Amino acid sequence: MRKILYLGWIGYNNFGDEWMWSMFQNMSQEYLEPDKYEIIPSLPGVDVNDISPYDTVVLGGGSLLIPGYVDIMYHAAKKNKTTIIWGSGHDRLSRLMINDDRSLSPEPAADSAEYRTMLQEVISNAAYCGIRGPWTYEYLSNNGVQMDRVSISGDPAMLAPLPTSDHAGVRQTSERWIGLNWGTSYNRIYGRNESVVEDELAYAAQRWIREGYKIYIYVVWGPDREAAKRLQQKIGFPDHVVFDKEIHSLDSYLKLVQRFDFTVNLKLHANVLSAAAGIPFICLGYRFKSYDFVHSMSLPSIIIPTHADYMEIALIETANYIQENRASLVSHMQELRDRVKLQLVTPFADKLL
Repeated sequence: MRKILYLGWIGYNNFGDEWMWSMFQNMSQEYLEPDKYEIIPSLPGVDVNDISPYDTVVLGGGSLLIPGYVDIMYHAAKKNKTTIIWGSGHDRLSRLMINDDRSLSPEPAADSAEYRTMLQEVISNAAYCGIRGPWTYEYLSNNGVQMDRVSISGDPAMLAPLPTSDHAGVRQTSERWIGLNWGTSYNRIYGRNESVVEDELAYAAQRWIREGYKIYIYVVWGPDREAAKRLQQKIGFPDHVVFDKEIHSLDSYLKLVQRFDFTVNLKLHANVLSAAAGIPFICLGYRFKSYDFVHSMSLPSIIIPTHADYMEIALIETANYIQENRASLVSHMQELRDRVKLQLVTPFADKLL
């Protein structure tokens, strides 16, 4: 029986990481014979530095193409283990540069020569390398990686099946709702000032309420509750704002999000959740990974940097853009879902594990 180690930041009740692990499990159940494969997730207590018991090591979904996880994959390759990169991405808080066409791009990473060599070895030895988005692709290219071995797969969370209920996502009233995800990254965001972003979100929400919308504030990580509650208080209008502090199941989240006209999201997998549910969204670009995902959809117009000037105005204008281009945005999201499945099924369908 082949033993597969799935590497991910799991076991800490972070919705996005648990969701991607769940998608890997789903794929495994569909394609792998249970009497021939055993999958061990890197839950707390599993010694991920001891890879000797495993035949295959999978770098799973999440921002794992970073020191630490790359070290593990490097040692796995050196021990002739089969290695797979399954929808992983890179993340950091680097300076954003403004290009001639006013688009943004990250300042190239200044990684050590030792790390660059490990990264190159990891990619060249991988039986499959699918990464989250084009910003990760550029990051790998800048580090001298053999790029003909790399494909942009998209985020594994996009493999989520849509809700099974016949009434999933069906609005029961004529009320118009905006889903608003807020939380904290402890000011490790572009601009390094979550309080300012929070204020601008509150001002925009107040304008939307005056236009006839209701606001539904939700979280995808337990520690986000305090910030989300504070945002609710800043918005006011208690009859028009709901604060949902619960961490839901994936199916419940998808059903919830499908009831919104659009969403505005801080956390990466709140944005992915909206995309997976087919609901247009505004992404608050708080880190590298946010841009990586949005650019994987070729939709840079729906992301707003968290250090943007006049954010309230940008939020209102982007919401208007979304409403005017709703059909094409929904089509983009469906295309991404199809592409992700086509890419990430490869290591299973081609028996690379």
